[in-house]
Amino acid sequence: MRELENGRNEISEEASGFSREKEMGTVAMEVTNYSGETADLKKIACMEVYPFSFEDKNSEGNVFGRMKEFLPYWKNLGINTIWLAPVYPSPRKDMGYDIADYEAIDERFGTMEEFDSFVSEVHNLGQKVLMDLVLNHTSTEHEWFKKALAGDPKYRSFYYFTDNPQEGWHNFFDDQSAWAPVPDHEGEFYLHSFHEKQADLRWFDENGELNYELLAEFEKVIDFWTKEHNVDGFRLDVPQAIDKDFSNPERSVQTLMFGDGSQSSLVVEKLFANRSDLLTTIETFDLTDDDSIMSRYAGPGKPIQFAMNAWLAQQPESSMLEAFSESLDRTPYLMIAIQSHDTSRKDTSNEVLKALLAKNPQAVCFYHGEEIGLEDPSVEEFSDKAFFESDAQADMQLKAKIAAKEQEEGRALSQSEIAEITAGIRQGARANNRAPLSAYGGKLEEQANNPSSSYSALRSAISSWMNNSN
Repeated sequence: MRELENGRNEISEEASGFSREKEMGTVAMEVTNYSGETADLKKIACMEVYPFSFEDKNSEGNVFGRMKEFLPYWKNLGINTIWLAPVYPSPRKDMGYDIADYEAIDERFGTMEEFDSFVSEVHNLGQKVLMDLVLNHTSTEHEWFKKALAGDPKYRSFYYFTDNPQEGWHNFFDDQSAWAPVPDHEGEFYLHSFHEKQADLRWFDENGELNYELLAEFEKVIDFWTKEHNVDGFRLDVPQAIDKDFSNPERSVQTLMFGDGSQSSLVVEKLFANRSDLLTTIETFDLTDDDSIMSRYAGPGKPIQFAMNAWLAQQPESSMLEAFSESLDRTPYLMIAIQSHDTSRKDTSNEVLKALLAKNPQAVCFYHGEEIGLEDPSVEEFSDKAFFESDAQADMQLKAKIAAKEQEEGRALSQSEIAEITAGIRQGARANNRAPLSAYGGKLEEQANNPSSSYSALRSAISSWMNNSN
């Protein structure tokens, strides 16, 4: 996408607070300027932005600069909140969700100054900025884990170490053991509910007592971003994985994400109970008929304003509207989210989304590209090696499936058989909807100029929803 001519600079030239038409590239848009003051939002229209998708393979950094070019389009759509997927330093074994430092910016995205400039530009548009906060695990490259391996008792208490791992505990990514051997410590293992390079944080000791030193570290993280870098709130990643019942001899993929929230809700309460000024939303997997898992975290009297039910977003599109509608009837604090970085892209902008907005929810979240009905981008130009290096979950699943098939057959698989398995894994891998979006900008600009487009239909639906006071 060509740079939107004068877009991000001219928006902040006038501090008048009125609506005016501003030429963004070739698109005349209604832009309201708030002179750096975020609005007091009554309804939340959030856009999840995955920074990896905006990386330019021909240059390093400046991802925040490239994302700025899209802000006027999202603002014009009716978006008032930007949720940034992880932007922290990371070895990228899980595409950023393996965090190596909670108080820094990955240099591949840009500098802290460029991040601050992005936040300032979002605020100039009267919008809020949320960051992703992962509470269940860190990268094994994190300084905490390194100090734990060096024997520091404080940081050893931050992780799960044992010389007697439970064989029935499996990780989420490939359904194999959730215990990995500790480097240079023969006979010792650490817990990883996801990738083996993502070590689970130990929020509770064997007596069920909360680790207040770990809590204090995350309180500092929250203060760092909100008080020093003007972030408005957080989206909390997979909190239910915090809940661990070691009396249970098995922890399968099916049970890993579906904890009852008894432990994690306490962690969330301790972190956010006195931060009512922040805008917060939380990812849940609630399979109950009464939304009781979500209600542990969010709603009246709870520290979190809105909860996303990722389980609903994984339902077939034919039943998605009914599932979301039933939950919304029970749970006003449900944040509608059909697509995310964890789902395949589906063209739902004109049908399911409009129907759900008509039900007048308090909060909705889109995934960038959803506003134009974008399909998973083609990643055919990526070699298998490059593709699976970009998606550790797919890589682990591929290796596990090949190993299982070879054990079943009692022989080594042929190259054609491996290729068939590889193609199947690639087709459903999450890397497809996180890949660089080279065509996104052009399609977005084209649709913004077309009154019959998905973008225009969604803009109209969002406007009607925002104006619905019932």
